[in-house]
Amino acid sequence: MIMRSSLLELPQAFIYAGKHFAYPTYVWRSYTMAQFSTIGAKWAAGETVTWSFADQAEDGINFSSNITDGAQQAAIEAAFNEWSSVTGIKFQEEAPGQTSDIYLGYADNNSASGLLGITSLAWDANGIINDGSVVIRLEDPNEMPLASVNGALLYERPSGNSDTDTTLNQLALHEIGHALGFGVSSDPNSIENVFLTSANRGLNQTDIDGARFLYPATATAANAVAAAASSTPAKVVPQLTSFTVSNQSGTSIVAGDTPTVGLSYVKSQFIDGGALTGEAVTANGNNVYIQTGAGSDAIKVQGGQNFIDAGAGSNLVDAGTGVSQISMNTGGVNVWDAIQNLGVGDLVALFMPNTLSATPSWGGVMGMGGLAGETLAIKTDTGISAITFSGAPSSAGYQVGVVNLGGEPVVLVDRVA
Repeated sequence: MIMRSSLLELPQAFIYAGKHFAYPTYVWRSYTMAQFSTIGAKWAAGETVTWSFADQAEDGINFSSNITDGAQQAAIEAAFNEWSSVTGIKFQEEAPGQTSDIYLGYADNNSASGLLGITSLAWDANGIINDGSVVIRLEDPNEMPLASVNGALLYERPSGNSDTDTTLNQLALHEIGHALGFGVSSDPNSIENVFLTSANRGLNQTDIDGARFLYPATATAANAVAAAASSTPAKVVPQLTSFTVSNQSGTSIVAGDTPTVGLSYVKSQFIDGGALTGEAVTANGNNVYIQTGAGSDAIKVQGGQNFIDAGAGSNLVDAGTGVSQISMNTGGVNVWDAIQNLGVGDLVALFMPNTLSATPSWGGVMGMGGLAGETLAIKTDTGISAITFSGAPSSAGYQVGVVNLGGEPVVLVDRVA
């Protein structure tokens, strides 16, 4: 059984409730940049980063149990030390319950689906990770037991067979990498690959190259020289993808803008600034960021890796053939969104501002014609919203979760199969 760990990042320019967030979720596939990748955020140069085993809820995320076992704590402490050795960052452990930059705890992360870890963090407009914003949730051994195998703590399947190929130290290494600002690596031997197996139990050259790239100021002099020789990419001026935009003024081809959202995979962006209340936007290339404003919009992307912020209103999104992250603001009111071509690894975040709770439930196949599909109804204290996954005959292959951010619920829908 191959286990996964994951991080959902929103770009640093995306502001919700006055904050810059990176949201926890179930799975996010590959951000590729010379095999390692970054999320557009890092710790400030020279900062001592504090961490602790949490003994309470942090940032609205509840831990299911505390990490008190000495062997388990040692496996996690070793993971911090290993990252410190290649980044030059000084990690300082605080007593449980003390104010820290990074909080770790156990949680039920739905390991039956193969998920073992979730990391959330926030950063400011300059790409500096906010002190006290990082929350790491590791799979609770009460849900998936740990067994001592050849000196390592290995997660077991529910059947009792110790064959997940994922150790506690390995999981902690992966999640701490996210907390340092790394996305998912395309290198199967990198600790930041989405699949945690016996092939990537520790840091490899890809991870070291990433550390040199992201934290050159705190690397050793030798590492800094090596980084200049092997990791600094040649400067390339990319050709920006254009967008076809239709609105009340007609249809036109709009040149893409140079990305400002802080996501390494985005090569071109379209942001309407909220001036338009309804439009159709089609990306004419891959690896784009699209943000529309209020009103009901239609958005289509192609391949590659894309981020779509559809805003408020009842929206239609075509996720294309690549990997897409989709953000929608339902507002907890009576809106009905639809998504076409949501593929495995794609993820949808439905924001519910001005609400206190959200209860999602599958309602069966709804919609008309080619837009019909399994529909998720979301009941809040202010109304009911719905989202249809066009072409989906059932909810099989979809996972739904709710997280609380800033006191308001966010519904996460992940296509896992």
